[in-house]
Amino acid sequence: MAELSTLDAVQALHRDLVAIREGRSDGSDFKENDLVVVIFGREFERLWDRPPKSDASRSAVKSGSLFLNLCPGDVVDTNSRAGKVTIDGEEYSINAEFQQAVLYLSDEADIDEIEAARYMLESEEDRTVLARQLLECGIIRYHQQRNYVLDCVRLFLEIASLDEERDLSDDQLENIGVIAIYVAATLFRTPPKGLVSRCMAGMQYAKSWLQKVADRITAASVIVDNSSGNMSEEMETIEFSRTSLVQQHELIGVILSRAIEQGQGSPEEFKSFLQLLKKADKYDQLLGR
Repeated sequence: MAELSTLDAVQALHRDLVAIREGRSDGSDFKENDLVVVIFGREFERLWDRPPKSDASRSAVKSGSLFLNLCPGDVVDTNSRAGKVTIDGEEYSINAEFQQAVLYLSDEADIDEIEAARYMLESEEDRTVLARQLLECGIIRYHQQRNYVLDCVRLFLEIASLDEERDLSDDQLENIGVIAIYVAATLFRTPPKGLVSRCMAGMQYAKSWLQKVADRITAASVIVDNSSGNMSEEMETIEFSRTSLVQQHELIGVILSRAIEQGQGSPEEFKSFLQLLKKADKYDQLLGR
């Protein structure tokens, strides 16, 4: 597997963007790290255009015949045996726990089973760090990656709109210029959907998953150890999902606002957004307001 995981890459980009936003000189590295920018671009697209679940992918997971390309540069052995997957010359066993975790995450997040397998493979080392089961580690990593990618988008938009008339250094002005070009070319691209429409779809996705989580919290309340008042690890992970989804919903709202401020959106999108706001009462309940 590539040394730089997806989460590592978006965290590195996030650190650079925070440094640039704060006017520090240590944030210029992102311009020189093409791999990090490529990984972010890929994950930015996956925020909105998630490959749907498919019978072919589900069968591949069940048979163990997975052919993955996690990051640019990975070499995949297309002759992998059933129950094995080889990435960049390293072979991994696929056991029943892995298969069940992949299928659960696929159903929970409504993503393609192969995409779910990517998260699980990158979560293997988290089991020791977090002292959690593979499934819980995969769910946590899924939300962490989405949170970091969304906050990177927020930072990109904030930096691109900084007032260039302020007292800024030449390096800061150069960073702002580079980021403004990137935002226009990548984040604000119009076909097939602009950022405003994507944000509205993303809020709907968060809302739907929040509803599932709320139903699960209600149904699983008996898991709580009433004698000690402690929350089970399963319930802790469910609560982590709820908190993460609320954060993602809020970040998408900020991104939507920034996009509109910067001239994005159409009258049709505005009308659709007003229809979305009519469901605000139910949103308030789901978001714990």
